[in-house]
Amino acid sequence: MQPFLITGLPRSRTAWMAHFFTVPGVWCEHEPSYHFTHLNDLEAFYARGAGHGMRVGASDHGLGWWLPEIIRKHGAKVLLIERDIHDVNADLIRLGLKDGALDYLRELRRRENLMRAHPNVLCVPYSKIDEPGRMERAWFHCLPGVPFDEARFQYMRRFNIQLTGDWINHLLARNKPSIFDQCAQYLKEHQHA
Repeated sequence: MQPFLITGLPRSRTAWMAHFFTVPGVWCEHEPSYHFTHLNDLEAFYARGAGHGMRVGASDHGLGWWLPEIIRKHGAKVLLIERDIHDVNADLIRLGLKDGALDYLRELRRRENLMRAHPNVLCVPYSKIDEPGRMERAWFHCLPGVPFDEARFQYMRRFNIQLTGDWINHLLARNKPSIFDQCAQYLKEHQHA
């Protein structure tokens, strides 16, 4: 079954999306890349549920760094949530990331923009994800043939589901996922370019 990926800049409601897109027969995990050591780990992640007849998705901002590879290798349907970089950076500063992450955010956005027009990618503005029509279209893009439950959407849109700043800092300090070493190295090399 065709896997899917929900991505965008950090703080773009990927945690909420993971919950919303998990229904009977569909498993969508939030930020699975924090447990990966290499991008090849995504293959095993997608295969986990597929063997049991489940559709599997990831709702993960960091995997946006590798959109071309993910689409080419896995044929994943991608929902790209587009949020203003400066709003995201301000949120990250409020959460305790003292200088924000503008270099990372700009490079992630640049990489996302390269794939915006790909037929596997559907872009949805962050400001529009509370609209039932937008989310129904996003749902069918990622999960063709799975009924969209508007009553469930109306119920769930009341909730603010997100990782707290303490949890994010704990996760990063504890794991320091090596999959993101490539991102850090790239940014270091291009910092003054």
